[in-house]
Amino acid sequence: MARGDTELPSVTGEVMNFIDGEFRRGSEGRSFANVDPVSGGEIGRVFEASEADVDAAVQAARRALEGPWGRMTTPERVKI
Repeated sequence: MARGDTELPSVTGEVMNFIDGEFRRGSEGRSFANVDPVSGGEIGRVFEASEADVDAAVQAARRALEGPWGRMTTPERVKI
């Protein structure tokens, strides 16, 4: 295969925020285009996280660390 013939992975469609175990669109509904750098065409939308979304993600992470996940060792987490 000649250089440049390799198909690179891309992110297409909707890219959402992963908060508290689920994918969510931004709570304010704002998004921006995910643009293919080669063609310049839009290949998807990326949803922006609002301040409230970031706060929710931080709270979820803190809850996770206070539970069993926070008491696990790195090797135990790797097994999951």
